[in-house]
Amino acid sequence: MKKIVISLILVCTLLITVLSPLHIFANEVSYNDADMEEYKTLAALGFVDELSDFSQIVTRGEAVKLISRIIPGDFTGAGKQYFKDIPPESEFFTSAWILAEMNIISGNGEGLFEPERAITPLEAVKMLVSCLGADYEALQKGGYPYGYLVSAQDKRIIPSNMNLSEELKIGDLIRMIYQTLHADINMSTVFDGKYTRGKESLMSKRFSIFCEKGIM
Repeated sequence: MKKIVISLILVCTLLITVLSPLHIFANEVSYNDADMEEYKTLAALGFVDELSDFSQIVTRGEAVKLISRIIPGDFTGAGKQYFKDIPPESEFFTSAWILAEMNIISGNGEGLFEPERAITPLEAVKMLVSCLGADYEALQKGGYPYGYLVSAQDKRIIPSNMNLSEELKIGDLIRMIYQTLHADINMSTVFDGKYTRGKESLMSKRFSIFCEKGIM
């Protein structure tokens, strides 16, 4: 009987260790419109429009529109239509083209993207990790969704009190985008089956802004 109890304890400990990166936080997130540093920074850089309600639910189309703005590069021209439900006249067309061109997003297998559907936190995590060129790293850690979630946590993209089981709120997406801008970009070159992590961030690539932590 004693051996059985010990075995059960060991199994439970192992499960907690393995599943800890997938922990679902149930805390309520509070937003302060005036003091939300992340929002003010992104608004000043032109990444987000004026907001009054940080608790509103984000659609897949809206997420693509916001996330595409942090990608460095000159994306001009007509672009290619990747999804049947995002035609050239759609407000999401250019954003979807940019992210699809870079293999950051894909459809549902039937040529649709479902831009009006609420995006899940895990879908947003996948997009942001891919923006950092960390797909290879995420695949090595198990692929979607677990590997991308672990990579996002390693890069500190996910707010510690975000509820991963709920639909994504705009306030949480803003925080994730802010963290993504300051995270290290993974180099695309892989040597001997290992990825290399660079010292540049999307912020430095986009605006030549470098952030260092220290004591002043």
